[in-house]
Amino acid sequence: MRALLPVCDPKASDSLALAQAARAGRLDVVRELIPVSDPRVQDSDALIEAATAGHIDVVRELIPVSDPKAGNSAALEWAVLNGHLQIARELIPVSDPRAKGSKFLRLAAQARQHKMVREIVPVSDASLLFRNELAVLSRVQQCIDQLNAFLFHRSTAAVDELTPHVSEAERDRAVVELPPHAIERMPHRIAWQTAQRLRAHLHQMAPKPIAPHRPRPSL
Repeated sequence: MRALLPVCDPKASDSLALAQAARAGRLDVVRELIPVSDPRVQDSDALIEAATAGHIDVVRELIPVSDPKAGNSAALEWAVLNGHLQIARELIPVSDPRAKGSKFLRLAAQARQHKMVREIVPVSDASLLFRNELAVLSRVQQCIDQLNAFLFHRSTAAVDELTPHVSEAERDRAVVELPPHAIERMPHRIAWQTAQRLRAHLHQMAPKPIAPHRPRPSL
């Protein structure tokens, strides 16, 4: 690599060589490239690559020559996303953990990374994030309720319309499976049940046939 440096441009393609070396964890190459590259280009892309891949030695090497707060502390974000606790510890003091409404704490909490959460809580706004997530959860639940009501209405209508066109066994099974509040919305279903009850009642009220009298044989 040293032989190539005099005839190449390490800053080409936004110091791509440095970013690739950082991604691969090549600390020796990173040290050679830092003086002739631009570690801050593309929101300190080399630092982001090292943090994403989990190369803590490379992260330590790049922090002094990079901008860890670039891209809303993108390096810290990728370290959290990939669960690299030690790298997060290195980046927290030089990043902005409260960026994007304490986004990094939210990412760690959503992934249930208990150790990462404990690490980020002291430098984040846990109360604000808690209230925001609670509000999101409430809105999501409202949407789910509305969607469920919509689907319930459509399926209820479909089952009711098909009631006269299926077998009696299918209709009987529906009586068992459907909740009462669903049946109340089905006029066909109610009409069929009413007819069934009426037929049963008429059957009970019908006079019983009298067996023909058989005279006893005379002695």
